[in-house]
Amino acid sequence: MRLGAVAPALGLDASPALARPALRRRTRERAARHRPRPPHAFSGDAPKGDADPPPPRPSPHFGMSRKARKALMRPYEPTCVERALAAALLEETTEGLGEAPPHDVAFLVADVPTELGGCEKVVWFASSSAADAKPWERPVVRLVLGVREAAASADVSPHKWARNRILTTSALTELERAVVKVAAGKVARVVPDAKTQPIKQKTKRAETSTSTSTSSSSSASDALDALDLPRYDANHWFEFAMRRGVRESRAALPAAIARVKRDKTRENDSALFAWANAFVSSRREGLDAAGVARASRDRQVVAMLVSADGALLDCAVNTNARNQALHAEVNLLAPWLEGLVTPEGAEVEGADAEDASEEDENENETPRLPAGARVLVTLQCCRMCAALICAASDDARARHGVQTLRDVVYAEEDDGKYSDDTALQRRGWEREWRSGREEGDDDERRG
Repeated sequence: MRLGAVAPALGLDASPALARPALRRRTRERAARHRPRPPHAFSGDAPKGDADPPPPRPSPHFGMSRKARKALMRPYEPTCVERALAAALLEETTEGLGEAPPHDVAFLVADVPTELGGCEKVVWFASSSAADAKPWERPVVRLVLGVREAAASADVSPHKWARNRILTTSALTELERAVVKVAAGKVARVVPDAKTQPIKQKTKRAETSTSTSTSSSSSASDALDALDLPRYDANHWFEFAMRRGVRESRAALPAAIARVKRDKTRENDSALFAWANAFVSSRREGLDAAGVARASRDRQVVAMLVSADGALLDCAVNTNARNQALHAEVNLLAPWLEGLVTPEGAEVEGADAEDASEEDENENETPRLPAGARVLVTLQCCRMCAALICAASDDARARHGVQTLRDVVYAEEDDGKYSDDTALQRRGWEREWRSGREEGDDDERRG
């Protein structure tokens, strides 16, 4: 049967243009969706008005192929120059040590201003043992804190140095990733290639040979330039930063807190948070009255270490104006964790120096975290501080069989991006303090 004979029975013309009206309508709609956008659609100078609003901006992947989009999700692959530099740093850090134990190194390349007004590229590096290093002793942690402290001392923006890509020869720990997230930029693992170590000899042979290609000679010269860059050890600056953070965070506290710590007065959470919030408010009002710019002031945060029975063991404040990584929790736990600060950096200055000198037998020993100790902080912990608290708790349990720092109480919620999905939240060790909580509730929780 012919289609022309069926068309009148259906009430349609036999013409193809009239027999498919729905198909033609869908074709026009599809063409409208794929019609090229005007040039101002991709410009920030698009006209703004109620009559003709600009179309929405395309996604960052607009116009990219599927292969290009997949390439964005791949981890960073270090170049041969970076692998050569990692191998050279590993070799240099073992010189003079004989049969040194295995160790790891982290480094970055930054521009340092010169006396003539220009800039030169230098290599900042930090190293640590690969076998028994604590999470807070890893090279990435030492590098970030050390580079930021050195930049502040040199009157250089710490972001210009710390935001460069960090390369490390070891697998990243949870604390290292959190430190990079809060106080650095990018990090990647580099595997040193043994073939790149004798690169100077290869380059000399390549220069004398006429058959060497242009690309290989240029990469070899780049590797030579990288190997000849000045080296700066960030380990010394890391130790200096920790000593300064411990000293300045205690010196800013009122004298009454030092007496409470010395007498080991037992207080409930409400009393401790009451003085901490009052101290934070007074400090903010004083800085506002003095006209101190917010960019050059410390964020007013108080962190307290409390024993299981409510005694105030230690207290510290935030000193992140000069070094972004010196948060209140870091300054608080530094004297209690082996490797974070030297014993002389934890000494108390001022009126309590005489009292501290009476305990000479313990001045060279790092105090241990007691069982059931808790952390009270006026602001919710960020990812870095949460990872440090969890690492300290795991270390105390592994080495001494003590369960501690499993209850972190904060007074104010932090809406920033660094306080989301922290290690404390994943473990369920963090809770919010409520001002209406009675003293009996705190005693029951401690018991």
